[in-house]
Amino acid sequence: MKKAALTVLFLLLCLMLPAGAVSETDSGIQYSVKDGEVTVEGFNFVGNTMSIPEKIDGMPVKYIAAQACRSNDAIVSLKIPGSVVSVGEFAFADCRNLTDVTFSGNTEIIGFSAFRNCAGLRNVTLSEGLKKIDDCAFYGCTLLKALAVPSSVTEIGVDVFNGCSALTLDVKNNALARDYAAKYSIPTDFRSSWGFTVAASAVGAAILGAAFFAFDRFVLKKRAKTKPSEKK
Repeated sequence: MKKAALTVLFLLLCLMLPAGAVSETDSGIQYSVKDGEVTVEGFNFVGNTMSIPEKIDGMPVKYIAAQACRSNDAIVSLKIPGSVVSVGEFAFADCRNLTDVTFSGNTEIIGFSAFRNCAGLRNVTLSEGLKKIDDCAFYGCTLLKALAVPSSVTEIGVDVFNGCSALTLDVKNNALARDYAAKYSIPTDFRSSWGFTVAASAVGAAILGAAFFAFDRFVLKKRAKTKPSEKK
């Protein structure tokens, strides 16, 4: 009888717990669980390299919540696993010392202002499977120098790269990204099948123009030399 009463009490306590109760891993990742899927809610994190696991307690890590790691100045390097489907709005905004971000695959959405004002961010590796880069995702990342846009991206929001004054977009695999870069006057690079890089810049155009000019001069000189013999 006593055992049965304890069992009932335990079940009642379980029912009283909120469905989205936040727990924390030994590494300081705060998370909630719903329908067997994990959402990262925050980080009690003091190291400089953050590698989010694909699973917590055997359940897949699917989402990173809005503002989960906002204004965390400790983080320098971030690795997001292939299990993560979306990164919430402002999730890593204002992380001033964050320099490197790597997406391992399958992330479909980078949310609104997800990396906004990460002033130290230099390197971002996006992965195939990404579909949407929401408005202002990399707004104000002034040191971001190069970013390759995967072919899977079908939507790029407004002001995604506003303030990214050092940025050159690699658009070789994505026509949408080429059009976007042209619209917002963002320098672009693409690598041809012959293995050389063509830069969409005034310098590149000037070099090509000079080459064609030199070729024309060569042809005209050759024609001028052959004209006297033609008259004979």
